[in-house]
Amino acid sequence: MKVGIISMQRVCNKGSFLQAYGLKKMIESLGHEVVFVDYEVGKPTMKTQADKRQYIMLKMRNMLINIFLNHKSLRGILPKEYKHIVIEREEYKKFIAKHLGVTDDKCYRLPVDVLVIGSDEVFNCTQINPEVGFSPEIFGANNQAKKVMSYAASFGNTTYQKLVEFGKVEELKKYLSSFSSVSVRDCNSFAVVEKITGKKPEINLDPVLMYDYMPTIKDEQIRKDYIIVYAYRSRITQEEADTIKAFAKRVGKKLISVSGQMDFCDEHLKLNPFEGLNLYRHADYVITDTFHGTIFSIINRKPFVTLIRKSMGSSYGNQEKLQDLLNRLGLRDRSYSQGEDVLSDKLLADIDYDKVFDIIQKERQHTMNYLKENLN
Repeated sequence: MKVGIISMQRVCNKGSFLQAYGLKKMIESLGHEVVFVDYEVGKPTMKTQADKRQYIMLKMRNMLINIFLNHKSLRGILPKEYKHIVIEREEYKKFIAKHLGVTDDKCYRLPVDVLVIGSDEVFNCTQINPEVGFSPEIFGANNQAKKVMSYAASFGNTTYQKLVEFGKVEELKKYLSSFSSVSVRDCNSFAVVEKITGKKPEINLDPVLMYDYMPTIKDEQIRKDYIIVYAYRSRITQEEADTIKAFAKRVGKKLISVSGQMDFCDEHLKLNPFEGLNLYRHADYVITDTFHGTIFSIINRKPFVTLIRKSMGSSYGNQEKLQDLLNRLGLRDRSYSQGEDVLSDKLLADIDYDKVFDIIQKERQHTMNYLKENLN
């Protein structure tokens, strides 16, 4: 059969790529042809003037990036930081074209036998993001498929209460009720779907956990004695940076940033997603505030902590998805909250990865059973 995937495949992010690639490979292993389907970006839901200002700033930023992407002759006038962003976007476009078959030509409403929506935060529809917005097509609207289903889709920090406030409950009920099967990846998403539709969805884990990546990744040690910091630069506080530096000094390791470039780190490495997984393989410790950064630590069996951040107003939080992930894998104690925990105690505590991988192996079988049953 021809299976289409609507995901976050165009988002320039290691985790976004790896979850899309992992889902693609799992579906292909069942004998199906896979293509990626694009969605029409919708207008974000916004309540305040501050939200609108933030949206305009992000939209202008993205427009400028696209101008410099398409006109290389103009890049000389860019500051170094922004030139780096443009070059990274350009390299990512080539990377996904090679590995996902995703090119500059958008593929909307492709005729397919089954349309799979997921994984990642495809259902996070109340974020102020001009690249996503509130898009009905992410919920299956206007599709050209014989059947629509989801796999490990997440509402991120979009809660049922937020959907009530924005008046989106009835609209989402119409969309989700037309799915042949609904699969989510966390308890918040489970609760949202159950409240909207009155039905309990399946829960499946993220494709980066479910697809066995590490045997396929080239093993090459390019650094020694280092700690990976995988986080968004704008979210690392000065207190967190000072705490991380103190720990690195205590254990005699260098700090390497691999996502946002951190000024307090000793080095920043620009790596493609596969190279990034290999860097995790040889790390001594990992400190992250991202969902997939946490997963990269787990599949490489590394000592790690995850910085948990609560949602405040329209600001982006990770608590809904990340605490749930840690709980499901028996890793509740790896979460770190600034001012409440001792970072070094958590990083130096042992992790029983045999127990963790017992859970992962069972979930991998559950995932393949779900895909086999619902793709047919």
